Amino acid sequence: MIQSQCNPEDRFTKIYVAVKHLGEEHVGKVVRIRGRVHNSRAKGKMCFVVVREAFATAQAVLFVGEAISKGMVTYASKIPKESIIEIVALVTKPDQPIAGCSQ
Repeated sequence: MIQSQCNPEDRFTKIYVAVKHLGEEHVGKVVRIRGRVHNSRAKGKMCFVVVREAFATAQAVLFVGEAISKGMVTYASKIPKESIIEIVALVTKPDQPIAGCSQ
């Protein structure tokens, strides 16, 4: 049996943003999302994690720096697919449009 090890009262205080609802209004704000690891891969001092919630996906990028260690980047790259994770992060928007995607 898989059980969460956190305080059960915490679940009533956390506010999640659905991945499908992430948009322009969230840019520059810190949000909390929860979903399954669709894919993760490390590249040098960074790791890309694609989080899926139903049919919507979001990409999180971890960079080695003051807040994130190299060990954390390595750990994030090895999280098994379909693991449920919670991410608290600053939402940013790419500077350039991605080829093949409409804005």
